[in-house]
Amino acid sequence: SRLIKKTFTGDLEAKIESYPEFPGSEKHYLKAQIVRITFANVIIPDGMRQQDEEDEKKEELQFVEDSKYPDWETVSNKENWVHYHPNVLQAGRVRHYIPPEVTEEEVEEKEAELTEKDPYVPRL
Repeated sequence: SRLIKKTFTGDLEAKIESYPEFPGSEKHYLKAQIVRITFANVIIPDGMRQQDEEDEKKEELQFVEDSKYPDWETVSNKENWVHYHPNVLQAGRVRHYIPPEVTEEEVEEKEAELTEKDPYVPRL
């Protein structure tokens, strides 16, 4: 949906005729656009939540127990804000898709190959 420039018709069942081809109806395209906008624009004060140290690709952030709401000086500086949601990859997902037929020995190699083509962008 990131490469398509299309005006919505209001008919959620309408076929999206575009180049590149979009594999769904207008309701799927609308949802894809809403997700992209939301994931790019939800921000939180830095230090309020943290990523799981064991798995930095994990989607959920943990609330920091001893954090307190920042003062005006802190929130007025844009360097003190971070994205809450993970970055949407070029493939349209937040994590790379590893097909189920890939063996456990090949998973790490496949993920490294996919990450090289479409890297994760750190959010914190």
